[in-house]
Amino acid sequence: MQTPNKNTCTNCGKPLDEVCYAENEQAAIAGLALCEACAVPPPEPEPAKPTPRKRTTKRSAA
Repeated sequence: MQTPNKNTCTNCGKPLDEVCYAENEQAAIAGLALCEACAVPPPEPEPAKPTPRKRTTKRSAA
């Protein structure tokens, strides 16, 4: 059984370039090493429109 190489992507297992690994050093410190494809976050879906808040009736200050 092969020991996991620290220079492989923890997500997909692809070998990492030294450059790529250095760029992801902070993720590696957190125990993650991501290849370029996995390091790039997926495009965010369109933000949902905020639901209109119900207007609260203002109470007059007593």
